[in-house]
Amino acid sequence: MLRVLAVFVLLWAVFPAAAQDMPLSLVLLPGETWQLVPGDSPTVADLAGGPNGDVYLAHHEGQQIDRIDREGKRHAFARPSAPVKGLACAPDGRLYACQPLKKRIIALDAKGQESVLVEDLPAQYLAVTRNGSIYATVPTENAIYRMGRDGKKQRVDQSTPTALGVTLWRDQGTLVVGDMEGLNLTAFRIDKDGTLSAREQYYALRRRVGEDGLVPSMTVDSADRLYAATREGVQVFDPTGRMSGVLLRPERQPVRAVAFGGADLDRLYIACGNKLYVRKMKAKGVAAAAKAQ
Repeated sequence: MLRVLAVFVLLWAVFPAAAQDMPLSLVLLPGETWQLVPGDSPTVADLAGGPNGDVYLAHHEGQQIDRIDREGKRHAFARPSAPVKGLACAPDGRLYACQPLKKRIIALDAKGQESVLVEDLPAQYLAVTRNGSIYATVPTENAIYRMGRDGKKQRVDQSTPTALGVTLWRDQGTLVVGDMEGLNLTAFRIDKDGTLSAREQYYALRRRVGEDGLVPSMTVDSADRLYAATREGVQVFDPTGRMSGVLLRPERQPVRAVAFGGADLDRLYIACGNKLYVRKMKAKGVAAAAKAQ
């Protein structure tokens, strides 16, 4: 009896999705697989879903940004003045981007024209709230900063080793942060004044022995599931933080970015290796401007 119990525990540890209430069958469409998106995409820096189903792609080491429209067609969007890293769409439709080498965050309008939002901050990844506040990670300081609409910088955490990807829950009440070293994604409560509290190791990542916990990009869907880009593929978690399963990567390279797009927000885009892939899903993403609803 003890031997049978031990085998069951081992199987649950290896395949935890089988015991969950929100398995991958709720997000995957039968017969759908990863499809290669045409176009040149070497060294993808990040992806960001826009408010109307567009997806923005920073590639060529962040020196070129393309826009993939609602129908999946690709268009040149901008050539930034310096390489960009993290991308995020603001509620007003502008695209925000980090320029670590210039230690600033910029905004790009609908024509790709850039303006400076924040200076003297070597941020690498960011998330934007519906009211226009920015949360940005600065890996060199193990820190998270918040910038209000007035542009003033406030360090709201310095306890996350090599903080990387960052995203918001759909209700905007929780910030989730990935890092290079952790076994978990970290969740923070966002207080009324924009500061962070109630730090918790909320999502347990699946990773191979000896590998780091690289999580440079995350997104959420309309059912509050979280999708994390990792070395193993896209790790999917239910709203309670339990793993639903892993969307296997289309090639033997880490998944470096993830975002929902398409007219119905049912296309999941990922950057894997030096290529861009898309997959039609049952699940639907959340438009950037609607994440507070």
